Amino acid sequence: MAIGTQSDFSMHSGDTRTLEITVKDEDSAVVNISTATITWALSKQDSASVAPKGAAIVTKTVGDGVTITDGPNGRVDVAISAADTSALSGDYYHELEVTISSSVSTVLFGTVTIKKDLI
Repeated sequence: MAIGTQSDFSMHSGDTRTLEITVKDEDSAVVNISTATITWALSKQDSASVAPKGAAIVTKTVGDGVTITDGPNGRVDVAISAADTSALSGDYYHELEVTISSSVSTVLFGTVTIKKDLI
């Protein structure tokens, strides 16, 4: 699989969000993820770079927030619930890791800016 693609996004604390991701290889062809183990994680972000700082504060796996919606076509969704971000604000780091057989790849990473909500 290809080196991870940077994907940054913003949201308000306490909102729900679904990340719709298509996993592709280095030739931009979709990867069959039907049998994959997939993990998405969120941590504080290092202030100097797009990198994690400390341990994950939110982790999602298949069956617990991660859904393979179309395995043969590389489609996976990550559901971020209101409870996941209700107490957060600032810049965070996120990444999606896919394991197929013994091949492990970080296919997506980036900054999540969480703005504190009013309501």
